[in-house]
Amino acid sequence: MNELKEKGFDELLNQIKEKINKLDSSQTNMEDSIEIFKESLEIIKEAKDKLENIKGEVKKVMIDNKIVDFEN
Repeated sequence: MNELKEKGFDELLNQIKEKINKLDSSQTNMEDSIEIFKESLEIIKEAKDKLENIKGEVKKVMIDNKIVDFEN
């Protein structure tokens, strides 16, 4: 899990895509599918956490060229 924290958001998205491709493969047996699914959930959680952190740092430029904190 520590290695996930070191990865960037885009890297995590790529890992999720790779996991999806493995799950879609007819070559993947049920036991492996379950393990891949569990790993995917951990990656998705880390990606979501990173996205929340990024969202907290984002600023948007208003029409009048004022910079304000990004609001939900």
